[in-house]
Amino acid sequence: MSATLSGIGSLLRIKPIMKMEDGKPSSERVRTTRKAEERLVKMLEERQPIERFALVHTNAAEEAEAFRKRLEPMIPADDAYSMDITPVIGAHIGPGAVGYAIVSGK
Repeated sequence: MSATLSGIGSLLRIKPIMKMEDGKPSSERVRTTRKAEERLVKMLEERQPIERFALVHTNAAEEAEAFRKRLEPMIPADDAYSMDITPVIGAHIGPGAVGYAIVSGK
């Protein structure tokens, strides 16, 4: 993403949602953090049942934990991991990002 596009996205509060399903990458864009979180919750609901779950973040452990608590009813309690994203990926998406990786029975 160019610096210009990034600046416009920040100004408009656009939050990208990056997805990978069956090895095929795609993305969505929503406005505001709240709408991005709602979309991530809806995507998780659509993929039930969840076999394995990992919460990922870029230097945002507190935000990630708050998000995990919201997802608790939908994720396996004994197999839920939380981890900081590697610096290589984090360098591209920046600090404060929160998301998840799943293995779904669907």
